[in-house]
Amino acid sequence: MGQSLGPDAVLAALAPKVKTGEPRWLMTAANMQMAKQNVPAARELMDQVLAKVDTLPPATQAQVLSFTANLYMVDPNPDSAKAKGLYERVVKMQPDNYLAWNNLASNKLLKPEESLEYSTKAFDALQRAGVTDSETVPYIKDTHGYNLVLAGRVDEGLAILMEAYQSKQFPDVAYHLGQAFLKQNKPEDAEKYLIEANRLFGEYVEKRLVTDLKLQDDISSALQQARELKAKQASGAGQ
Repeated sequence: MGQSLGPDAVLAALAPKVKTGEPRWLMTAANMQMAKQNVPAARELMDQVLAKVDTLPPATQAQVLSFTANLYMVDPNPDSAKAKGLYERVVKMQPDNYLAWNNLASNKLLKPEESLEYSTKAFDALQRAGVTDSETVPYIKDTHGYNLVLAGRVDEGLAILMEAYQSKQFPDVAYHLGQAFLKQNKPEDAEKYLIEANRLFGEYVEKRLVTDLKLQDDISSALQQARELKAKQASGAGQ
């Protein structure tokens, strides 16, 4: 039985074809670079595809734009402005693309009201499509639920965040639940989910699944806030 080739072997075999500049080979090589967690190399390859994107079929154009936008959203050295522009092109081409709306809503350059507008579009498109995929739905619910919390609609957002968490536990949703409970002045509940967020973040680091290293600092800061609020409430109750 033959052995499957690893990313390095595939890239070596692809090298002559990549040099032709054909988009399909550049995209294949970019995927192999991502298998190695080499984001800068993948970006370099996909930027070459972007230069020719208008020559590709519409569906492939959207795929190229989405993949490249995602590359510029993650560490190292994310370029939020470039990612935003690419995702805006995707949703213009595909107004019901809930994944693109969700990723656009997650862009750090957006004002809170813009992020909520886009996450609402993602959430509504998801509902219309009847999608139940447990690897997709929780992330879209997480984005939208937290945007609702930030907009002051805490109870509504918390309910959606809890639905996401019950489907799939990942660092972001646990952190967002902690923040939601903080806004409700429930430090014990907040602490519970922030401790879990910290644990999940450690797991994701080990599995090389973390895309935003700053999340660790955000979790630690929120956890300190929860513990300070819990101590303050305990002190007040004891008086």
